[in-house]
Amino acid sequence: MMAGGVSKESYATAKSWIFNRLEQKWTPGPDMSARRYLHQCGTFISDAHEGRMVVVASGGYTFEDGMVATAEIYDHMDPTKGWQATSDMPAELAEFSMITSPSGKGVIASGGISGSDRQTGIHEMTCTQSGCEWKTLQQKLEFERMNHVSMLIPDDMTTCN
Repeated sequence: MMAGGVSKESYATAKSWIFNRLEQKWTPGPDMSARRYLHQCGTFISDAHEGRMVVVASGGYTFEDGMVATAEIYDHMDPTKGWQATSDMPAELAEFSMITSPSGKGVIASGGISGSDRQTGIHEMTCTQSGCEWKTLQQKLEFERMNHVSMLIPDDMTTCN
């Protein structure tokens, strides 16, 4: 899936596209609620969505409002609902990095820019049956980061034999 961003046709778009690997082609998906760019997307298993894998798009800049904290979820098993608003991030945030949490039941956003300040904060979003929420973790990046890449490293790559 691709969602939002800058294209030749539009400086910022709300469009999403879904790749069908069986047919080897892209088809239009539902539009997000806002034309986002320099945002992030991730996937995770959501208890609020009956344990299904969902997609979240959050933060970035919108053409209409500038930098935003908003987030929305797309449940591919219930596509008629489109992108659904969910809880806002703890701060307006853009140019950050997002990964699926180690448990697979949330996403972790780190660094980025808020206003004109580069960030060290790390935030996690998880969903329970009563809804989705973001929390700011106690851990922080040692150095401010923006436009960076994050990834999970498997445990077997972090130990020496």
